[in-house]
Parts: sequence; structure tokens; C-alpha cells
Amino acid sequence: MGIATYSDLFQPSTEFTERKFAEHLPYNRVMFLVMAPYLVCMWGWDLTLDPVGAHEVLWLRLTLGALIAATGWLIGWRRVPILRRMWFVALAVTVSLALYTLICSRLAQGYTYGVGAFVFVQMSGFLLWTGFPFAAIVWLHLVGAALPQVLGMVLPGPPFPHLQYGVLVWPTTSLALAAQYMIHMDYLSKVALRHRLVEMASLDSLTGVMNRRTFMAEGAERLARCAAQGLSVSVLFIDADHFKDINDKHGHAVGDRVLMRLGEVVRAQLRRDDLCCRWGGEEFVVLICGSDEPDGARVAQRTLQAIREARVSDDGGAPLHFTASIGMARGPASAVRLDALIDRADAAMYAAKTQGRDRVAVA
Repeated sequence: MGIATYSDLFQPSTEFTERKFAEHLPYNRVMFLVMAPYLVCMWGWDLTLDPVGAHEVLWLRLTLGALIAATGWLIGWRRVPILRRMWFVALAVTVSLALYTLICSRLAQGYTYGVGAFVFVQMSGFLLWTGFPFAAIVWLHLVGAALPQVLGMVLPGPPFPHLQYGVLVWPTTSLALAAQYMIHMDYLSKVALRHRLVEMASLDSLTGVMNRRTFMAEGAERLARCAAQGLSVSVLFIDADHFKDINDKHGHAVGDRVLMRLGEVVRAQLRRDDLCCRWGGEEFVVLICGSDEPDGARVAQRTLQAIREARVSDDGGAPLHFTASIGMARGPASAVRLDALIDRADAAMYAAKTQGRDRVAVA
């Protein structure tokens, strides 16, 4: 997953939305299942409020509990895509709120205690909607606050207490939205920190390309994918020429600039699915997936030429050019191991060194 930004509050990517939902799924599912019997047990309060009317709304209470329980079950049903599950949850919560408004309308003084219950509904968003995108939560809070008033205008029964409702529920809704905003900003900060930690653990701090450990893990996965598709792979082993002389003559700061520029040049020649890592010191390794031999050789020659044309500035501002030797090894992904392919490319790189450097040698 890419780094999260504050635009993920209102326009999250599908990947971000699905990951957030999945991370909160166990908690949200439990809360829905716990809420179901709680809503049914509130029939006891209906009975104390209106003994006659309570018997008429019992089936509504049971329907309400069954709907929330079904929501708690379906929210974790992996056969249903996450985005579809989210829509179902939003619909189920909206229907549940309508059912609860109907219950209040059929009880004597039902709206009196119902106003307090609608306040609870706004606060229960912290329990039920934490895995949703922030924009969806804003919509659910606003619909949840407006729906009882709209239904109160059309349902038969006692008049809806709009003034009391507005005084209590809409300020609570505003407070709930402010709190949800802070919760989601905190979540985004944690995602950004998590991304940064993963980046620090997987990338070379100087050049920004993969480190060796990450390359071997991802390279093995990429090799297996290519093998399943019947493709071949190529490995380039790239070593900066006379790098010790650069450090000795110009200093390590200039040497670091050479390595950073070398990493930039190599990455610029690759496709999105190719992998590049700093193998160690002035050495870089590239894995090219799905390539035939001429294609891999073309990438190697293109990379060699780009390195020849690259420049860095020494401490005096004068341009400094550098070269590299490249070894290439290739084979069908189903018949080679990544470490063996790297060893062959490494041996070819040493052959390029002995042949005069600044060239490509093929294993």
C-alpha cells in the first residue's frame, strides 16, 4: 500500500478503503453482534413505558435485532467484496434507524425517550462505523440525524418533538463528526508512520532502491509468478567502475552522490514490474521479468549508455562522469533459482571488468 494522505479522508483509494475496513473488521463485527440482543432487550423499557403498545412493537424489536445480527454476520463474509459489504452495512443501519423511529411512533410518549435514544445512535457510530471511509461516516451521521425527523412528519401517531430533537441531536451529531474527524486523522498519521517504517526497513537509505533482503523476498515472489506464466527472467549485476578511486580522489560525499545518481539512472531504465536493489557497496542488481535474451541485452546496453551520460558535481562544482560494468544472466523462471541467477550475473560482471570495464558481458 502507498503512503496515506489527507485526501484519503474524502477520496480514498480502493486499496486504502479495503485495508482500513479489514483492519477494523473483527471489532466492528463483534459490536454489531453485541448490539443485536441489546436492541431487543430494550423492549423491557417499552413495556414499562407503554404496557399495551409494547406488545404491538415486539415484532419490530425482534426484526430490529435480527437485522443487526445479520449485519454482524454478513460484514465478515469474505465471499462478498468489501465495498459491497460496506453498502449493505450502511443500508442495514439506515433501515434499523427507520424501524426504531417506527417503534417510537407506536408507543405512548415513545418520542420522549426516543430523543435520548437518537442521541445514543449518533454516539454509537464510534462502535459500528470505525472501518468506514470518513466520507461515508459523515453521510451516515447526517442521514441518521435527519431520517427520524423526516419520518416523524409522515408517520401516524403522536407529533414529533422537532424542537427538543434539534436541541439535543444536531449538536451531538456535530460533536460526533468532530470526534470522528480526529479519530480518522489519527488513523492516517499511524498509516503514514507505518508506511515510513516499512520504507526504512525495505529501502536502501542512500539510494532509495530496495535493500538486499527485500529484493530477495520480492524477487522470489516475482520469479514464482513468472514461472507460473511460463516466462523467462534476466538479472543484471551492475558495479561502478573505479569507485574506490572516486572516493580517494574526491571524497566520500562525492562517492555517495555517484551512488545516488547511479541508482536513479538504473531505475529510470526499468519497467514498473522490474526490481532493482543495492546489493552492497557500489553494486546494484536488477531483476527483469518476462524478458527474452535480446530484450534483456537491450536493457543492459541502454542502462550502460545512460550511466555513461550521467554526471554528478564534485565539491568544486565541476562535472564528474563515471562508468559501470554490467553482467547479465538469463533463464526460464521455472528452471532457475534467483540466487544462482545472481551468481551467474556476478561472474559475468567480473568478466566485463577483466575485458576493460564500461561494458556488458553475458553469462
